[in-house]
Amino acid sequence: MQRIADNIPGIEEIDTENTNDGRLLLRFHGKGLQGPLYSQQMSDGTLKVLAYLILLEDPTPPPFLCIEEPENGLYHKLLESLAKEFREQATGRKGGAQVFITTHQPYLVDALEPDEVWILEKGVDGYSAIHRASDDLLVKNMVAEGLPLGGLWYSDYLNARSSMHFEILVEDLSGKIMLNILVPKVIGNNHSFNIHNYRGIGHIPKDLRNKKDLGKCFLLSKLPNLLQGYGKTFASYPSSYQVVVIIVCDLDNRCLKAFRQELFFILNNCNPQPNTRFCIAIEEGEAWLLGDINAIKSTYPKAKDSVLQSYKNDSICGTWECLANAIYPGGSTKLSELGWQAVGKHKAEWAERITPYMDVSKNVSQSFNYFRKKLLELSK
Repeated sequence: MQRIADNIPGIEEIDTENTNDGRLLLRFHGKGLQGPLYSQQMSDGTLKVLAYLILLEDPTPPPFLCIEEPENGLYHKLLESLAKEFREQATGRKGGAQVFITTHQPYLVDALEPDEVWILEKGVDGYSAIHRASDDLLVKNMVAEGLPLGGLWYSDYLNARSSMHFEILVEDLSGKIMLNILVPKVIGNNHSFNIHNYRGIGHIPKDLRNKKDLGKCFLLSKLPNLLQGYGKTFASYPSSYQVVVIIVCDLDNRCLKAFRQELFFILNNCNPQPNTRFCIAIEEGEAWLLGDINAIKSTYPKAKDSVLQSYKNDSICGTWECLANAIYPGGSTKLSELGWQAVGKHKAEWAERITPYMDVSKNVSQSFNYFRKKLLELSK
């Protein structure tokens, strides 16, 4: 019981108490408690961890142990230690159970190795295909560069890819939504692509070789390791297989020349270097939406013409705020009062609703046309 207690945060000891009516009660002792707590006073998450750990202490375990979504009801930081316990059961002793776990939680996958993870994907025909993460050289190289496997899953690196491939990295969900619709309009259906979104842009690390603290899912923070992983992977591909990485991120209030120099400095420090293009949205991704006012008006007929006509394409002016002032009741000020999560939600909604109406050949954003030009050059 002590080994189990050591794996439950806040619990120092677990013992039992016999009652007068013949029951056996579990008692939990911890710091700051004047006396023991009983099971009915413990959280569901604590009891669930206890159940898993007791199951793994079975001296004669079954040959095959199936656990569905162990993350449900658990604090995410417990999943790493729980994954280690499952691994110890399967590999650490003779006669241990083979453990089969299903999950939808990247934090659990972060604690696993590529050869321990299998991905099931349902096809358009209704049948599921299965592949092992370690069979994907790109995934193996990314993990070797220190990138957590669960974070790669979150950013869609574990999806199956076809032979002709564009790897497109964007900083947020709204960018992914927009490009998932726009890219096929540019390259057609003869080429494949995969878009990986992150939880923000982040900052370029001072130490480009750092493999620590890569858990945060910010694009620039992970970019040196991502490009190094791509470089090692692409170097093993046959010369007939054309593949490219395209980085799409916002300029925000940076100097364009200096920012591109920083990005190329990262690329030039990769050995080998992956085939890479950097496409900067000026000032923000919403500039590409504002490059097609007809698409905005088709989606939002009551959009304020005065605001849309006053916008100067690819100017540093508060781009998403300009779009919000044109189409959101109360404008950017009202939306900002709801917090950054609400802003992100509405950005994603705007991208999803406006992009289908966009004509990529008539967009007047210069930064979008640079992106489109690069796609066309690479897809010839």
